[in-house]
Amino acid sequence: MDDQITWTTEEPRLTLCFRKTILVWLPAIYLIILSPIIIFSLIYKSKSSSSTIRFKWNNYNSLRMAIIVALILELIIDLVLTVYDYNHNNHNDNIIENQKYKADIVNAIIRLLCSIILMIIFWLMKKYSQHTSAIIWSYLALQSLSLLLELISQIMDRYRYYHQDEQQQQQQQSFWHLDSQMSSMFIFLINFLLNFSLFIQSFISDPEADKIMKITIDEKKSTDNNDEQRKPLAKMTASFFSRLTFSWYSPLTYLGLKRPIILSDIWRIREQDSSFYNYQLFQQKLNEFRHEYDTKNNVFNSKTKPFKVNIIKIIWSTLKYYFIPGSLAKILNDFFVFANPMVLKQLINFMDDHHQPNWHGYFFALLLFLVTSGQIFALNYYFNRMMIFGLRIRTQLIAAIYRKSLKLSNSSRSKFTTGQIVNLMAVDAQRFVDVSSFINLLWSAPLQIIIAMILLWRELGVSVLGGFFFMLAMIPINAYLTNISKRLQIRQMKLKDERVKAMNEILNGMKIIKLYSWEQAFIERIQTIRSKELQMLKRINYLGALIQAIWNLAPFLVSFITFAIYVCIDHQNRLTASKAFVSLSLFNILRFPLAMLPNLVTLIIMTSVSMKRLNNFLSSTELTNYIQRNESKNNPGDDDDHCIILDNCSFSWYNQDEQNNNNNNNNKNKKQQKHSKKNDHQHDDDDDKQNHSKPFLQKIQMKIKTKSFVAIVGAVGSGKSSLLQAILGNMELTNGTINMYAYTPQEPWIQNNTVRDNILFNQPFNERMYWKVIDSCSLKPDLQVLTDGDQTEIGEKGINLSGGQKQRVSLARACYNDADIYLMDDTLSAVDSHVGKHIYEHIISSTTGLLRNKTRILVTNNLWLLPETDYIYVLRDGQIIESGSYPELMKQNNYFSNLIQQFSNNNPEDDDEDNNPEDDDNDADKTKSNKPKPRFHSLNDQSAIGVDNNVGKKLTTSKLIEKEMAQIGQVKFHVYGRYLKAISITWVIIILINYGVAQLSNASSGVWLSIWSAQSENYDQGENMEHSDTIYYLAIYGAIGLCQGIFYGLGWISMTNGIIKAASSLHNQMLQTIFRSMMSFFDVTPLGRILNRFSKDIDVCDTSIQMNFRLYISTARQLKRIESITKSPVYSHFSETLTGVNTIRAFSCMKEFIIKNDDNADINNSCNLAMIISNRWLSIRLELIANFIVFFAAIFAVIYRQKMDSSAVGLIITYALNTTQNLNYLVRSSTDIETNIVSAERILEYTDLSVEAEWEIQETSPPNNWPQQGRIEFIEYGTRYRPKLDLVLKSITARIEPSEKIGIVGRTGAGKSSLTLALFRLIEAANGCIRIDGIDISKIGLHQLRSRLTIIPQDPVLFSGTLRTNLDPFKNFSDEQIWRCLELAHLKQFTLSLDGHLEYEINESGSNLSVGQRQLVCLARALLRKTKVLVLDEATAAVDMETDSLIQQTIRQSFIDCTILTIAHRLNTIMDSDRILVLDDGQIAEFDTPANLLANNDSIFYSMTRSAGLLSDNNINNDR
Repeated sequence: MDDQITWTTEEPRLTLCFRKTILVWLPAIYLIILSPIIIFSLIYKSKSSSSTIRFKWNNYNSLRMAIIVALILELIIDLVLTVYDYNHNNHNDNIIENQKYKADIVNAIIRLLCSIILMIIFWLMKKYSQHTSAIIWSYLALQSLSLLLELISQIMDRYRYYHQDEQQQQQQQSFWHLDSQMSSMFIFLINFLLNFSLFIQSFISDPEADKIMKITIDEKKSTDNNDEQRKPLAKMTASFFSRLTFSWYSPLTYLGLKRPIILSDIWRIREQDSSFYNYQLFQQKLNEFRHEYDTKNNVFNSKTKPFKVNIIKIIWSTLKYYFIPGSLAKILNDFFVFANPMVLKQLINFMDDHHQPNWHGYFFALLLFLVTSGQIFALNYYFNRMMIFGLRIRTQLIAAIYRKSLKLSNSSRSKFTTGQIVNLMAVDAQRFVDVSSFINLLWSAPLQIIIAMILLWRELGVSVLGGFFFMLAMIPINAYLTNISKRLQIRQMKLKDERVKAMNEILNGMKIIKLYSWEQAFIERIQTIRSKELQMLKRINYLGALIQAIWNLAPFLVSFITFAIYVCIDHQNRLTASKAFVSLSLFNILRFPLAMLPNLVTLIIMTSVSMKRLNNFLSSTELTNYIQRNESKNNPGDDDDHCIILDNCSFSWYNQDEQNNNNNNNNKNKKQQKHSKKNDHQHDDDDDKQNHSKPFLQKIQMKIKTKSFVAIVGAVGSGKSSLLQAILGNMELTNGTINMYAYTPQEPWIQNNTVRDNILFNQPFNERMYWKVIDSCSLKPDLQVLTDGDQTEIGEKGINLSGGQKQRVSLARACYNDADIYLMDDTLSAVDSHVGKHIYEHIISSTTGLLRNKTRILVTNNLWLLPETDYIYVLRDGQIIESGSYPELMKQNNYFSNLIQQFSNNNPEDDDEDNNPEDDDNDADKTKSNKPKPRFHSLNDQSAIGVDNNVGKKLTTSKLIEKEMAQIGQVKFHVYGRYLKAISITWVIIILINYGVAQLSNASSGVWLSIWSAQSENYDQGENMEHSDTIYYLAIYGAIGLCQGIFYGLGWISMTNGIIKAASSLHNQMLQTIFRSMMSFFDVTPLGRILNRFSKDIDVCDTSIQMNFRLYISTARQLKRIESITKSPVYSHFSETLTGVNTIRAFSCMKEFIIKNDDNADINNSCNLAMIISNRWLSIRLELIANFIVFFAAIFAVIYRQKMDSSAVGLIITYALNTTQNLNYLVRSSTDIETNIVSAERILEYTDLSVEAEWEIQETSPPNNWPQQGRIEFIEYGTRYRPKLDLVLKSITARIEPSEKIGIVGRTGAGKSSLTLALFRLIEAANGCIRIDGIDISKIGLHQLRSRLTIIPQDPVLFSGTLRTNLDPFKNFSDEQIWRCLELAHLKQFTLSLDGHLEYEINESGSNLSVGQRQLVCLARALLRKTKVLVLDEATAAVDMETDSLIQQTIRQSFIDCTILTIAHRLNTIMDSDRILVLDDGQIAEFDTPANLLANNDSIFYSMTRSAGLLSDNNINNDR
């Protein structure tokens, strides 16, 4: 290049050498090098992708191919003409001219070759259905620019040639004179136009490709479960420029301006972003690493440590090729970042040097615009890439967590509670999304600091070492502070886990909390944990404030120290505008990495804590597959074959390695969790798991024949249910072998789905078989009272079914699945006696049952069934003490025979000839009303009383669990007002003042620097500024910067206090409202939806709002709402899965549930992806606007060059450049302030729920000893479950005398449980009233009522904590009183055997106690409260006859002076009642003594007793 031609002249032009080489070769080299990459990627994507979408030839493709063919033809013509000209002029002795022709020939060949390569690539792109490419687009841009420069140069050369001075011209000719040069230029113009046409077409998306995508998606509707998202991702058919600028997202933005965005508007995610695809990558690498570890280590060596999952290693292996392009974009961005100050320096020098031509200024302005644009595009591409990278990590982790939870061993499951696992998905996995955007700063920030220091050295020399050493001094300080922060983060996450776990447990047991008036105790429990969590968060944020102040002050201190040293070490040093503002620009570049480092360190600390938690979870032990299956031996035709063989088997809840590890931990950390290693959702009878050093089940010897009916009996805690769990494969085999032959076992569990779907359980619908099962399980009468029959939705955990109905639905599911072996855990315990008999005869019986040709293993406490069995196993203390047929065991005169003889009076009469099975239906018909059976309504399933299916008229809708609805439009002003009020106006004002002063100081420092540099330049070249003046300017500059750092720190501290105050207030308001919400709210709201607010939304209010005060757009706001809503199904499905994990494993339905989880996650990810793109869409447009501000500022500076000094220009351009960086910072965080405030909006939504009546009403407070007598009066009482529903109890009028024992009976839907719900005011009166000892209970507070009544529930609910807190959460009773009640409840010896006795730690949901023991704890609660009114809801259904007898005896003795209401499922438990209240259709049908009712053959009670097999002359005579 010749400077005289290209740079220092007023009319610059390119040299011929540059035009003939660089302009031609550079695009060609670019294409030739990168074309193999395009071809390889096209072929690779075609092979690896499962997509079947194929683009056809269309106008778009045809036009592109036509242009490239025309271009090739034009280049061939050009080549021919060039060769012809060369041969024609070859005799010319002009060497330069000959070399020019040779260069033209070579260039024509190169351009022709590139066009042929381009045509091949276009053809491959069409073949493999890709219509755009970044490489092709950039090549066409580069080629078009090169051709344009060459065309302009040719025109300028011809123009100069024909407009020379007339004295130098020998022949005057026109510019348009047609000659060989003009012909060549015309051909070149055609070349340019064809290339430019291809370039312009590359800006346009293929509209027909978009149509094909939509058609292909529509064709998949029949096989796709996701009906809400059909829209293919617009990016798939967008052009590269549209992708670069995110313009393909614009239609959604414009739609969001017109109306609120809904889920169906959002695009579905691509295959490579889906859960299934990403988990396959994760699992593949995990298996590789595990195999590599096993190969390297001797897996049979017991000393070898077990394989430890390292998710960082796996993530890098699976996603590195997605990560690396983002890192390359960051490198490109950093290059542009440092190019800016260099261009700025040239622009300032241009302003100082008036000898430079004007076009230099415009060139520098344009160069500044292009450099900044490059930075914008590179940075947004980087952030988009990294955010999606983080989203893919989160997708992998959620999928891995879900799949791992399906395979956890019991010991591992006890270590990770539901709350902890939910936190792993909601919080820990999200940490990787948060850190992914900034992880490249680990290398980029040091690199930027080093480059900035090098460039500063060039400007300011050795003085930069002062700033450098200051930054070095910051490193140990930062390391110390971050170490403290890490420890605090770990403790805070543990508290968060504890809080979410407690909330999950409380929500599951909300009804029992309300019935016992324990709300305040549990509120205080949560608030105590929350208070500790917030204190920890405050300490973390105070530490963060210190770090923020230091690092915000650091860039200024570096500049201050550097400037101070520079002007002080040599009086000749002048702080000119060039040095000041180029240095200031470099210091501003330093500001970003230095400001982001503390945030990055915080994020890395939080992520490292999450990483360890995830590694521990994913490394936890899984269930051992110890069952040996032999399909070939299974022969249904051979009854002598055994289908189950347990040969000297011993089972434990731990495997041997875990036992050893636990023993070591116990030696170090006492023996805190010695008794708590059992799955927290098992329904078992097993208590003595305290000693894990020996097997819980020992020396089990069983041989079960095919098609036999086997019973397993034993006392509470003997190991009956554990034996079923062992057969299912849910324990650890420590000795012996177990062989199974083609089985599908069963454990009850209800999903939030329709009745039919719960029964089908992913099996094809067989109508004949289905209705046969429905009839056999006695579900037809139940379906008749449901609005939509078997299409009626069952609420979460079966909230709108009674215990008996849930059991029968589960049994129907097992029958419909047509297994070979059926495992039934006390299936008949929750059903009425006549229903139990129906199920036995139609399902279980070896002669008439539907399963008569199947192997049936039944754990039961119903002794009347035992004579019908083929074989009986008797368990005690985890061992089989007796086994044999019923007659054989009776002859042995041992434990079993004594038990049968002792409780034989409880058996139904087997020889009742009049008991025709068909009488069930006939009797049922007697009680039916002639009116159509309406729908029932009920409360929560985890109830203290059996949920009743009360009848009412049909509703207009049968949807019980409604979809969560998103708010629409902008966040309401009152949400901001309430949030600011929660912060408090005082803190808001303090925050604004501090940050206002800090920003003012920041702006002032630049202005002062401009004044300083201008003053310095005013001195003559030989003069220097006085030392005192230098110190003056320096001191003011230092004071401004110090003020900035101090107020930033104070602002952060004040914001911390305000935000934490608001977070505490919002949490407590929501907590109080949830505890005071009516039970109907919990009926229709999935617990995952509530947990989402207590986990993710609270986390946002705790942390994100403080860190991200940002801009908003309506679309992003609505996307955040939809994203929050789509996250709730992920949690709900996950919690539901954890509840029924044993059933899912037993039915081998893990695949179906995994698919459902993946679908939920994919829908949520599509919203996340749309949010990411919305941020990039806004960011790139705001930054381009700022870039135009920089460009026009530079242009006007050039225009007004003579009127502005360099210091003013430096100040203007520096702050204009900062505008770009500030706008980028404005949109960099994951959400803007309104997006974050959506979480506060969702929390506030739950603070406005309808609540119950007041807990305490002082004006009508009953006496302290109320009720003294226990008299209960129902006066024309009616009630409904929710407004606008029909009455479920109608005109109930009854008087129950003090100390009277009342049995309440009635068929399904009669209103039994509704009556007791009304007594506790869980449902309020619609008319009439209830009086207890003359006081209207509707006039007093709920706690004043409920604390004076006692209930022993059918489903015993315990909470994590000590045994003492489960009995006496308010600490109202002494140890002596508690021990006395435990003794009466037959728990004293058991409690004495526990570590800690009363302080023994109960696991989540009481999982380390058997169901029977939990029931006894509930009895002890009742004994401790000892109120005058006691309600029993078949409280002994889950215990054996011996324990039942003891409980009944205790109740008779301890509550002899109390009024007792007993809801009866087993009629024999209420035969000795003073009176029987029979309900039918919500009304009292009969109310008399048992004797009088039995004497009337037409009474309902008579028919029920007869159906239950309890009717005999002896019964009647005894009652009389």
